[in-house]
Amino acid sequence: MKKKYYLIAAVLLLMLVAFGAYYQYNKPARNLANESADLSLPATELYRQFSENEAGANQQYLDKVIQVKGVLQNVSRGNDGSLNLTLDTGSPMGGVTCEIPGTNIPEGLSLKTGREMTVKGQCTGFLMDVVLVKCVVVQ
Repeated sequence: MKKKYYLIAAVLLLMLVAFGAYYQYNKPARNLANESADLSLPATELYRQFSENEAGANQQYLDKVIQVKGVLQNVSRGNDGSLNLTLDTGSPMGGVTCEIPGTNIPEGLSLKTGREMTVKGQCTGFLMDVVLVKCVVVQ
């Protein structure tokens, strides 16, 4: 008789875990177009802070919505239709990389290198570049 109750409890627990996993997997992505930036600064300053003190910059910027202004240095397209923009920081070692999902690319967006632009995105840290994801171009 106890085995039957344990079996029912185990099945209910598995169903609860499966529902939670399904919910997390299908949760919509964060849309930064409608969010205000936590911080706004030039790309050169953001890169300088990460290159001089990565641990301190992580505490200040990690997972925050940051608006960055800089000169467009490079544009590439990802396999998933996203755009990867690199903003110049004046350093030959790296820049600020902004990944714009294909769903956030505005119609008629002019992407000419050497042009100053403002991008808003979520900071995920520092690899050779400061990385911003889920970016949107601020007009």
